[in-house]
Amino acid sequence: MKSLLLLLWVSRGLAGDSPHQPTVSVRAGGAYLGSHLPPFWNEPRNRAQGEFNLRWAPSSAAWLDVSVDAWRQDRHENGNVFSGPGDITMGGRAWIWQAPVFTGVAFAVKQPNADDERQLGTDETDITLLATSGAWLGQTWIQVHGGAAFLGDPHRFSSQDVAPTVITSAVYEREIIVLHSFINGTMETTHNPSQWSMTIGGEGRCPRLLGAEATVGLSPAAPNWGGRVWAGWGWGCTPETLAQVPK
Repeated sequence: MKSLLLLLWVSRGLAGDSPHQPTVSVRAGGAYLGSHLPPFWNEPRNRAQGEFNLRWAPSSAAWLDVSVDAWRQDRHENGNVFSGPGDITMGGRAWIWQAPVFTGVAFAVKQPNADDERQLGTDETDITLLATSGAWLGQTWIQVHGGAAFLGDPHRFSSQDVAPTVITSAVYEREIIVLHSFINGTMETTHNPSQWSMTIGGEGRCPRLLGAEATVGLSPAAPNWGGRVWAGWGWGCTPETLAQVPK
């Protein structure tokens, strides 16, 4: 019934996002969502999945990335277990105006890769479009994103649900670690209830990108809880990327 996985992907991609980015970064890890209800389905399940992400930031003004949910396993409340490949999502962010208040746009396109017959996905393309704005407050990066997620409905071919989307995030940067927190959600629509969650986490400083985060649901339709761990490496770490001291 909801846009949670796409929204979580956009949220985790932007939560630690700031003008300080390595030129190229790779991350691999795993995630777990308890009592998760994916887009347009009626049965909650506990979902575990393996993930891989590749990001390219040609400048401080933009980045592009690809996120692959390589393998999913859903354990339903009735005991049924289904597993298989997940979805591939492509996205990015670009600043149109920089400093003192940054403004720009962000997007994500989820491809219809996961199997809808086993309810691992919707077999439909989802698109999220966001306007974004951010600013430095000392060593803390504050960012707000607003827009809409256009979700393909597997029960009605070529039909889409449009869910207004909001993400607010704060990133505190030190020489050896980045701490992030964000609240994200979709408003109620004709077909889907509203869904809100809060996430906190941290990642070791470039070039070693070791991180973890925890998520808790803030509305009845959201997962009860969730977690994610990952490891990665960054190339092209500038002094700003290493020290994370705003100019």
